[in-house]
Amino acid sequence: MSLLPDEERLYRALFLTAEDVPGLEAREAVHRPEAEPGDDAWVRCGGVMAGFQVWQRIRGTELARLVDVRWLFPSEAAALRYHESRMAANAEGFRGIPMVGMPGVNVAAFEGQDPFGLGGGMRIYLFVFGRVSAKVFLTGIEEEAGNAILQRAGGRIGRALQSESPA
Repeated sequence: MSLLPDEERLYRALFLTAEDVPGLEAREAVHRPEAEPGDDAWVRCGGVMAGFQVWQRIRGTELARLVDVRWLFPSEAAALRYHESRMAANAEGFRGIPMVGMPGVNVAAFEGQDPFGLGGGMRIYLFVFGRVSAKVFLTGIEEEAGNAILQRAGGRIGRALQSESPA
């Protein structure tokens, strides 16, 4: 399925930019109109577009990595259904932790350890903003800086959705 130009612009505007993540470099990016294998909720919820942008920095043996994920749906209700049905899978087995959310947005936060044995702590933030379900995955980034990135992600999504609303 191909997006109309306005929908494509909206979708691209949902993601963090280099301005939002100083010191990190853009890496792999994947954007597609279909679900990942095994994601049956995507079709049930009428998913429009899904993708991610990886940002990272490597200094010696230190790795800072951010994976900025978005799932776009035709409505807020569909995004919320998707978010709720995929919460466990998108949390990747990490344990829930308390989180101070964004104004008007309920953020589910999770943390765990690097499964590759590098010893790093990882955090995942999952939330719905309008017709977008989002995931922000962080490792090697201090909690305060991670919370700032989370706020910027919410701001990007909010501004993009606001731009599609009729004036």
